[in-house]
Parts: sequence; structure tokens; C-alpha cells
Amino acid sequence: MASVGLFLQCVVSVLCSALVDRWVALLGARAVYSSSAALLVLVTAVMTVSSSVLMVTVMAALTGYIFCVLQVLPYTLLCFYHSDRQASPSHKHTSAYRGDPAVSKSLFSSDPAALRGNGHPGGVTLPGEAPPAGSLALDAGDGGEGDSTPVCQRGICFDMAILDSAYLLSQVLPAMCLGSIVQQARNVRAYMASAFCFSLLAFVCSTRVVYSHADLHFYSSI
Repeated sequence: MASVGLFLQCVVSVLCSALVDRWVALLGARAVYSSSAALLVLVTAVMTVSSSVLMVTVMAALTGYIFCVLQVLPYTLLCFYHSDRQASPSHKHTSAYRGDPAVSKSLFSSDPAALRGNGHPGGVTLPGEAPPAGSLALDAGDGGEGDSTPVCQRGICFDMAILDSAYLLSQVLPAMCLGSIVQQARNVRAYMASAFCFSLLAFVCSTRVVYSHADLHFYSSI
């Protein structure tokens, strides 16, 4: 039965993966992500109290949608953060580019024409290289105008590594702890009850995710 449940979960996840981009475009990232968190609460609650094998199997199949969203939307939001300097926390405390703001904005544009300023993606000069003529240099701090040392910024690969590590730890740590919880409670329902509690926490945290500039301004003001 466990194998059947995992098989159905994979089937539902594959089907949802083919449609999730349309759902995000139609409903928005917030609605899709929040719906997956709310569905997780419902699924774990039903599996905690239900004794029906059929019901538990159906709930296991529905987790395929949750699995799909967790594999897609966090990385989608991460790419959004790094593609927009105003939404990216990694750019908050870095110095602004000197010169025309329109030119500075073009350095972070995905437009190929904006990437021709120098030979590297995003118009960023690699360490140890002199900036080509016409390019802008990063100001390292509040020093004089002559200080043009590049500012090291956290890259998207580093944030993806953090995201992957958190995702894997969310599977490893419960596996290490929930066995003892089930033994102490002497009831396998304690496993799903714990999942229900964590799903509630996940739903609350999903309401604090930044999906747009409006969210960024709202959370920064409180």
C-alpha cells in the first residue's frame, strides 16, 4: 500500500508539473503556494484521524500536488529575487552603481543588448580584470570617488544550495526524530499528528513569503 501511495503521488506530481506554470500565470504565485500549504494541512489532518485505507491512499495521491509546488515555486521566487535588485535582500546593503540610473538598471536586465557592455553576463567585471571602457564600476563603500573595488554579492547558486539543504534537512531530521515519537506515543497516528502540526507552521510561514514589490514594502514597514 505504501508503494501504491508513492506511485500515485508521483503520477499526480507529474501531471501538476505540466500545468503549474499555467496556474502561476493565471492565479499568481501566492495563490498556488498558499493552496499547496493549505492542502498539506487538510491532507495531514485527514490522514491523522482516518482509518480508511482508501481515504489515506487518496490523501497520499494529493500530496503529489504539494510535492510539485515545493519543487517549482521556491526556485521560481528565488530567480525573481535575483533578477530584481529591489526585491533581492543580497543587494540591500551594497552600494549603488554610479552614473545614470537607467544604465545601472540595464546591467541587471535580461535583454541581450544590455549585456554587451562588457564580455560577462550582467555587465559585471570579474575579479582581477580591469573594467572596459564605458562600463560602470561598483563603489565599495562610502569612500572617495577613486575607490572602485568590486563589491562581492551573494549569488543565486549560494541561495539555491541553502534552499536544497533546507529541503533535504526537512526530510532527514523528522526521520531521525519521529521514530522515537511514535515509540513514546505507542501509536502510529503520532507520526501524522506531528506532520499536521508542522504543516500548520508551514502554512503560517507561507503567508510571510515575498511574492511582489507590494509584499516587500508591506513587510519592511512592520
